[in-house]
Amino acid sequence: MKKYISNLLSANPLCGISTYIDTLNLSSGIVTRRVVKYILKGDENWGVDNEGASNAFFRWYIGGGYVQESEISSHFISTTITSGTTAIGVMMTSGGTLRIRTDNVSAMTLSDFKTWLANQYANDTPVTVWCVLSTTDTDTITVPTGLTGTVDGYLTQTGTPTPTSPIYPTANPVTMWANYTPNIYNSGWTVASGQPNKYNGGWT
Repeated sequence: MKKYISNLLSANPLCGISTYIDTLNLSSGIVTRRVVKYILKGDENWGVDNEGASNAFFRWYIGGGYVQESEISSHFISTTITSGTTAIGVMMTSGGTLRIRTDNVSAMTLSDFKTWLANQYANDTPVTVWCVLSTTDTDTITVPTGLTGTVDGYLTQTGTPTPTSPIYPTANPVTMWANYTPNIYNSGWTVASGQPNKYNGGWT
């Protein structure tokens, strides 16, 4: 049973950031999502503001609505990125523009940045950003009959991503795990060993 449901969600696992949580209702099969993931490949339609300056940043307009500065990234901390700041990190604006500023931004051209993203992707260390949607997105999957309760998704990060000169920020692990409610007991669903959950004291 566990494997069956895991396979259904494997392409798009449940996530959660702070109080913004993806949820699977096991009775109805309705998946409610608040978090979207972007894996950057370097072929996105990136632009740059103030290229060559210390306050330069790279931007990709995606569109849609987001909760600004609630993102988690594999390579960058979440911070405010505008032409009036020089902070290194990542930011998703409420209007759907993803902004990134590297530690060597004044020496990095737009072409350099896109090449770096492509190389990260090719080396299986892609720059990944999880962002919070301003409204919920829902879908329905088929689940085995007889199940009740909900499954909530969460993201946790070990350490803080720290940029390392010249332009290669060091990735920190982002771990995805699920929190299981008590009424899933006896359903055939089990908690993976070592993952935080209500029953081993890792989640309260």
